[in-house]
Amino acid sequence: MDINTFVNKFKLQPYKFVYEGKDYGFSCSLENAVKKEYDFIFIPLVSSQDFESVLNKVFKNPHCKGVVFNNKLLASDKYKIWLNSFMKIFGTQVEFLAFVPNIYNLALSTILETLMYYNGKIITVVGTEGTSDVVEMLEYALGEKYKISAAKSGWNCWQKLFEPILSAEENTDCIIAEAIPEKLGLVAIAQNFPNNNIIFTKSSIYNMNLYEDLKSLSDELLKSIDNPSFVNSITISEDNSLVLDYLPYYLSDKVHLTSEISKCSECENEEVFDYLVPYKNLVITFLNNQFQNEQFDLDGFIPSTNLFDIYKKNHNDYFVMNSQKVSVNSVLKSLDEFSHMYSDKKKIVIFEYIKSLGEFKESVYEEIFSKLAKINPTEMILVNINNYNHLFRRLNKTTYLLNVKYSVDNPESIDQLKVLLNAIDKETDAAIYFRLNENTLKLLVEEDNEIFG
Repeated sequence: MDINTFVNKFKLQPYKFVYEGKDYGFSCSLENAVKKEYDFIFIPLVSSQDFESVLNKVFKNPHCKGVVFNNKLLASDKYKIWLNSFMKIFGTQVEFLAFVPNIYNLALSTILETLMYYNGKIITVVGTEGTSDVVEMLEYALGEKYKISAAKSGWNCWQKLFEPILSAEENTDCIIAEAIPEKLGLVAIAQNFPNNNIIFTKSSIYNMNLYEDLKSLSDELLKSIDNPSFVNSITISEDNSLVLDYLPYYLSDKVHLTSEISKCSECENEEVFDYLVPYKNLVITFLNNQFQNEQFDLDGFIPSTNLFDIYKKNHNDYFVMNSQKVSVNSVLKSLDEFSHMYSDKKKIVIFEYIKSLGEFKESVYEEIFSKLAKINPTEMILVNINNYNHLFRRLNKTTYLLNVKYSVDNPESIDQLKVLLNAIDKETDAAIYFRLNENTLKLLVEEDNEIFG
């Protein structure tokens, strides 16, 4: 984009503006920015904890020629000092520097401006789970024949929506964005994408501290299709009632349904990836409708982040639930896999409190504990779930049950958990299920890097 257009369009007042009239690209993710081979301006949609580190890494790429900051940065003495140091190091490289009231609004305006000149296909994957898996499958299937710009699983929710568009080039055939309702209003941005193909993945209870009820979550997801003239197609599973039951009738001719129970050769894979079958069916249905005369192969697809990982140590198998995939359905699927894979082994379960369930807490734990009761582990350690252990005891009175109070700010509780894990490690020929959150995992890295790293 021409920098003068950028400045005038968004009414910016640059702090530094060296080459007026020059064309720049844009990026908001570290992963893409460090690899760019043409001059670009960085829009840092990162958390305050990562801010300095990310900027220092991005500007080590000599093609990074500018950056846009939030105005509030100037209100902090800490960042004023950092900015002074930053300019001393990279000042000669910086060709453009501006401060704006809201960097997210600027990023949104930038992608909408970019889309005005884009003629390729846009695919937006919307849902509360499986979105990253579907994006990766699409990239895997389409990547050999088409030039793709796609969201990456490690990006934050803003970057997953913005960066694929910012990184699209003139010859990009498909932009694959990912929209998850992690922030209010985020999914609604997708309604502004022209020639948009929506894939709704499975949706269920998600961050219910943010939404009043499931209907409000459903409304949030459906905001992605609020501009019908921009919707080219909708692909959805026939059992996704949270979305399907509320789809507007006037879009019915654009809807393509897929059955989660269907089987096909492309869905065959190693047993450890059985949970991907519903997502593969969505992708296959989409491809068959959008690329009717072409053949695509999903054989050999392996996700970059698994639902779970299995590690072997001594005679034990450690079945570790991926802390990034914490939806209720994902937990239930992982328990099914654990039960199936280790039907003949002694089973131990360590399960930590799931955040953001709102008023659905009791019903969720009842469903999880019902599944655990059928697994019938010999030992179960519940971390910060003391209020709900009676739900398990109603169904199973044979498992040894231990409740642990745990806090990242309590050294005694950290030591207690590590002692328990050491004791479990001395078991022989056991399968050990872990559902822990990110805070716990960070602390346990020191304990056993191979398993928890």
